[in-house]
Formats: sequence, C-alpha cells, structure tokens
Amino acid sequence: MTDWHGLIERVKNKQASPEEKTILNEKMAEFQALQDYLMEEEWTEIPQMPMSDLPKVSYQKIKRETNRRIVKKVLLILLIVFGIVGVGQYFGKKLLDRIYFDPTVTMDESDVSNLGIYEMLYTELTRPEVEWRSTQVTPLSGGKYQIEHFYQKKYAEDWTPSLQSSYQLKRGKVVYPDNYENQLVAMEHYPMFLNTSSEGFESMIDNQRVTTLEKVQELPKSGGVYGFLTFKQALTTQEMLDFFGPTNEMNVRSLSVENQAAGDTKDNGNLQFGMDLMHGMSAQHSNNALMKINKEYPELFPFAFLYSRPSFDVTAYEQHYLSLLRYLIDNQEMINYLPDTSITIEEIEQALTYVEKNGVKINGVYLSGSVDQFLTYAQKEEVLVMEVFDASLYRQGE
Repeated sequence: MTDWHGLIERVKNKQASPEEKTILNEKMAEFQALQDYLMEEEWTEIPQMPMSDLPKVSYQKIKRETNRRIVKKVLLILLIVFGIVGVGQYFGKKLLDRIYFDPTVTMDESDVSNLGIYEMLYTELTRPEVEWRSTQVTPLSGGKYQIEHFYQKKYAEDWTPSLQSSYQLKRGKVVYPDNYENQLVAMEHYPMFLNTSSEGFESMIDNQRVTTLEKVQELPKSGGVYGFLTFKQALTTQEMLDFFGPTNEMNVRSLSVENQAAGDTKDNGNLQFGMDLMHGMSAQHSNNALMKINKEYPELFPFAFLYSRPSFDVTAYEQHYLSLLRYLIDNQEMINYLPDTSITIEEIEQALTYVEKNGVKINGVYLSGSVDQFLTYAQKEEVLVMEVFDASLYRQGE
C-alpha cells in the first residue's frame, strides 16, 4: 500500500523521484474526476426556480432597513443615557436634601413647616409690631429652596399679609436677591426704654410726657391711637393685669418683657424681647401637631386646643413666655435659616436665665384703642413714658 502522506511530504520538500511525482499526479486527477461527478449529482437534486421568481431586494430598501436599525439603536442608547442621568439627578437631589437643611420638613398632622413654626415664634419674641402669617417653601433643585415668609402689621385695617421676606436657601446658606429690602425693619418703631442712669433722663421724660399728652388730647375723640407705654418699674404679670383691670377696653398688641435689671450695662440690657398672648399667631394657630408640642412646652400655643379660652391667668402668661424662649433655644439650628436674625441664641439664653431667676416682668406694652382710653391708661401712676406711633381719624376695628 502506498504511503500517501509520506509521498505528499516528499513532493512538497522536493525529495520525490519523477516516478513518485507521476503517481501522485495521477491520483489527484482521479480524485478531481470523482469530486466533479458528485457535485453534478447533488446539483440535479436541487429544485430549479425561474429567475423571475427570485425575490427582488433593491439597494434603497436595504439602506432604509439599515438606517432604521441604526436609528433604533441610537434612540435606545439615548434613552438609557437620559434614564441614567435622570435617576442620578433624582437620587443626587435626595442625597443633597439629606446632607443640607430641608425647610419643607413638616410634622405629622401639621399644616405649617417646622421652619414656619420657628419663624412664627421668633417673630413674636423679637418683632412686637408684626405678626407672622404664613411661610411658603418652593424646592428648586438639590439643596436649593425659595423661601417666602408673609407678615402683617398688628395695627392695620386690612388683615391680609402686606409684608414679606423673600430669599433662597442654597445648600444651607441664606442668599438674598439683589434688590432685597428688609420691610420689617423699615416699618418698626423703637420705643424709649427705662434707663435711669442717663444724665438728664428725668427732665427729658417729663418734657416728652407733657408734649405727648398735649398732642393726644388734641386728637378727635372718635379717633384711634396706637402707641407704647413704659412703666416706671417693671410689673409682674399680675400687676400688669391689675393695671388694665377686668373691664379693660384697650387692645394690648404686645408685651415687652424685661431681660435685664434697670441700669445693667450688659450688651443685651436693652434687647426688645416680648410676647403676644392674645393676637400673636401662636395664640391663633391650631392643629394636632401644635397640641403635641404643648405637652413639652406648656402654653406655647395657647389656642392649640379644641376650645379657645376667653381669658388667661398669670400662669398662662408666664408659662407661655418661658416656653417661647425654650423652644427657640432647643431648636436653635433653624435660626440659621431665618432672614435678618440680629438676635443670637446666646442672647435668648441670657434672657431665659434672667426670667427663671427674677420672674417674668413687663416693662412696657404696645396697645391701641380710642383716644380717651389711651389717655386714661397713659396718665396712670405706673406709667413713665408714653409714645404714639400712629393715630387715625376713626377708631380702627380691634
């Protein structure tokens, strides 16, 4: 038997003899003939189709199909990319909101955000002529919010919000607009406080008292007066209630609470801290969340109950003021996100320490009423200074 593999190798390596080359060529010819024969047999078994029956696939159709597949792939890729970006932004915003202060946080069963509640109480303590009405928070993007606080002057005929403070919180920092104007500071009055250490104080007070009385007496009796009374000595809450008496017809708008002894030279000796138990929003606003807060801070929201009370005793006044200071201190982080906070937590803490030691004492009152009523109280023995901030021809509604 012929070793065909060895023969092929010798031919490739040019080592085969002429006879061996002839044998290999003859064998290859035989193999080619056999292969041709088999191919002819297989071809005859394939059914023959007329050329006219073959599918006609044009170049334009192939191009359209190709373009369609490309467009689908591109759209799918874009959809995936946008999905990834959208999901990233969503979770990125959630992450930033967790890292930075979120002013939209609201307690269960409350219709006021926690920031709004804090601004409500801070306004009552530090702005005696203004009351907070509402707070609106609009999320902008991750860690950014538009904040709007709305206020109302306490002595005003139109009881719709007329003042506002608008700013942004950008990742935990207060940012004011370029045209920002502090409307609250622009309208507030700053009454004279007890300061007997000043030289010539008594004569100045006497002159001021006479001048003010003359001006008020000249007003029409049907007119209304809005002003401030300073007491010679700070009154206890009971003495303050006795001062107005059971038939009080004056509208007490706010109480100024003493936070340092007369003549004290400490920096916060003249801080204008106070409360408004009858007209402040803490006395008007009511919801279940505020009722729960009252358990920890008694009388913080006097009307947060199902039935409002017709009057308040000494304990209610004193407890309300103490709770007001304690709530602001215990939630002091939020003071960083309020507008125009010139009062610091340290000063509020000093005021709390003072009243815990000396009791809640009233050194002045903001009040409004008829001309005759104002004169009646302004000329009482307890009054040291009287001031008139506003007067109207006709008495405004209480």
